[in-house]
Amino acid sequence: MAITYNRQVPIILEIGWHRARVIKVVEGKPVNTMYGLSDTVLITFETEYGGIVSQSFKMLKGTNALLEKLITVTVGEDTGDIDLESLVQLYCGIKVDHNYGKQDRLFVNVVDVCPID
Repeated sequence: MAITYNRQVPIILEIGWHRARVIKVVEGKPVNTMYGLSDTVLITFETEYGGIVSQSFKMLKGTNALLEKLITVTVGEDTGDIDLESLVQLYCGIKVDHNYGKQDRLFVNVVDVCPID
């Protein structure tokens, strides 16, 4: 049995807007917020050029929460309870930004989402 390893260098997404598709949704770790403990969900996107980025979304209710915005732009308004795995294969625009951590480690983040035509 052969075990193969793909040595391809990952694509670092450029800062800006990208057309993307949700490819994976998994439960994240709870985080502390100013409103108390919040569950999170880790959503992975693939861009039209093959770039992949995962972002942790807080599961806070409200119109300013990025997860709420993602649901609205992919599924629509007034959906009530939603199985977040139903977002897989849906398209949206994602705005990517870069942040640098300790030792200049690059973090690629999804900071906004929008509907696409």
